[in-house]
Amino acid sequence: MPTADLDLYRRIRLINYIRRNKVKPSDLDNLHGNEDFFSEASYLQPVIENDPLLQLDTGDWSDDDSQKLDPRRSANSNTGGSVDISTESQVEALGTQLREEQSKTAYLQSLVQELVGSKGDIRPGSSMKPSALELVEGRPIRDDDSHYFDSYSYQEIHATMLQDHVRTSSYAKFILSNPQLFHDKLVMDVGCGTGILSLFVARAGAKHVFAVDASSIAVKARQIVKDNDLEDVITVIQGKVEDILLPPPYSDPSVKIDVIVSEWMGYALLYESMLDSVLVARDRFLCKPSEDDPIGGVMAPSQCQMIMALGDSSDIVKDRITFWEDVYGFKMTSMAEEAYADALIEDVKPDAIMSDLVVIKDLHLQRIVPRELDFTSSFKLTATKDGVVRSFILYFDSWFMPDGSDVPPDAEVTLVEPSGTLVPTAEYLQVGPSKARSTSDATKPLPLRRRSTSAKKMPTVVSFSTGPNSFPTHWKQTIFLLKSPFKVIEGSIVSGSFHCRKSDSNSRALDVEIHYAVSHTGLGVTSPKLVSSPFLTVQTFNVR
Repeated sequence: MPTADLDLYRRIRLINYIRRNKVKPSDLDNLHGNEDFFSEASYLQPVIENDPLLQLDTGDWSDDDSQKLDPRRSANSNTGGSVDISTESQVEALGTQLREEQSKTAYLQSLVQELVGSKGDIRPGSSMKPSALELVEGRPIRDDDSHYFDSYSYQEIHATMLQDHVRTSSYAKFILSNPQLFHDKLVMDVGCGTGILSLFVARAGAKHVFAVDASSIAVKARQIVKDNDLEDVITVIQGKVEDILLPPPYSDPSVKIDVIVSEWMGYALLYESMLDSVLVARDRFLCKPSEDDPIGGVMAPSQCQMIMALGDSSDIVKDRITFWEDVYGFKMTSMAEEAYADALIEDVKPDAIMSDLVVIKDLHLQRIVPRELDFTSSFKLTATKDGVVRSFILYFDSWFMPDGSDVPPDAEVTLVEPSGTLVPTAEYLQVGPSKARSTSDATKPLPLRRRSTSAKKMPTVVSFSTGPNSFPTHWKQTIFLLKSPFKVIEGSIVSGSFHCRKSDSNSRALDVEIHYAVSHTGLGVTSPKLVSSPFLTVQTFNVR
C-alpha cells in the first residue's frame, strides 16, 4: 500500500498500528487503506516515546503568539523546521483537530443536503429532520458528542459542580472515610473534569489513578495535578473511555482497575447518557468477580434510584404558563407551549410534594447493562393531601456501598436540612427516614435506622439525595408539567407507567412519556369534580 496516499493522521495511525501489533513487512501488502484502525483515535497515541518516525517537518515558528502556543497550527505548516509530535499533549491536540475537522466537514455536507433537498433517513411517521452531522468519509454517522464535550470545556460549569457541597462532599466523605478501599489500589475516574475526585483518591492512598476526560478540560486537570505534586500518582488521559488505553506499565490487558469513581449523573439522572460510557469503562477495565474475589471491583456510586411523586407546582405554573396570558395587555400563550413539551429543571419546596414517593428505576451499577437504560416502569402514587396535581416531580438518590452490595430495603438516604447552613465538612445531619421505596413495597413504611456504636470500625456507607427534602443541589428536580391538572383528596390513587428512552434526535437527551389514570374509589367522593377516570392520560416530554 503506497503511504503517499495517506494523510498525516492516517500515517500516524499506521506507524502506531505497526508498532503495537508487530506487523511484518509482508503483511503490509494486504492493507488497502480502509481498515478500521485508520479511523480509531487510540492509534494516535505513540507506542514508543519520542518515536523518530513521528518527527514531522512543520516549518518555522510563527511570530504570532497564538501560533507559537498551538501545536496543531505548527503541524500543518509545510516549510522547514521540525517538531516532535509524539509528546502526549501534541498528539492529543492532533486528535482534537481531527475530530473538529470531521465535524466541520460533516456539517457542511449536511447543509448541502438540505439545500439540494436530500431525502435523508427519516423514520415513517416521524417529523424529525436528519441529524446535522450526516456523513463523514462517505459513512452515515451520528455525532451527538461534539457539543456535549465542548460544553465541559468551560470554567463555569466546573465551578457550579464543585460549589455543589452536597455532591462534592459526599464523594469526599466516601473516599476519605474508606481508605481500605483505595489504599494501594488502581482507580479510574471517568469524566474527571478538574480532577477533584482523583485528588481525593490520591489523598486516600491509591497506588495510581487514571483520570479520563474527553473534553479539553483534561489539559487543565493535568496542570492541577502538577500544581499539587501528584504526577507520580495521577495520570490524566484525554479521550473517550471507549477508545483509550492505559499507559505503560499498566497497558497489559491483564491489568485491571480496583475502583471506578465517576460523577456521571445528569438531570433526571440519565440526561447526558454519560452512564453508558461509565458502563463501558466497567466492562473494559474493572476487576471481575472470581472465586478468590467474589465482589471484584467496586463502582462509586454503586446504586442510584429515580424517585417520582405527585406535585403541586403552582408557583412554576404561574411563572411559566399564566404569565404569558397577559403580557402588558397582549396575549402570548403560544410562548407557554414549551413548558409542557420540555421537562423543567427547578427547585421545588418540600410542601409541593402531594403524594408518597416511589422508586421508578433502581440502577445497580455493578451489574446494569446499557439496554436497561431505556425502560418502562409502572407506578402507583397515593395522594397525601387534598389539592390540585399540576405535575409529576422526579429526582434521584445516590448510594456509595464500599463493597458494591445492594442498598438494604430499610436503608435511609442521607438528607441535609434544606434550610440549614452547610459547613465545610462531609458530615451531614440526618433529619429522618426517606419514604421513597419501590412500588412493590409502597405500603410498607421504612423503619428508622439506628447509628451503630461501632460505626468507626466499619466501612462507611455514604448517600445523598437531590430531592426537595434535602439541601438544594445543582441537579435540582425535574418537573413534568401537566396540560390537564386534576384534583385529588387524601387517599386518591394515581397509577400508570413511566416510559424513558434516549431521544431519536440526540442520544444525549431523553424522551419521556407518562401514562396515568386517577381513582378515588372507596373514598366516599360525591363531588362531580372528583369523579374517577379509568382512562389513561398520556403526555410526552423532552429532557434536554
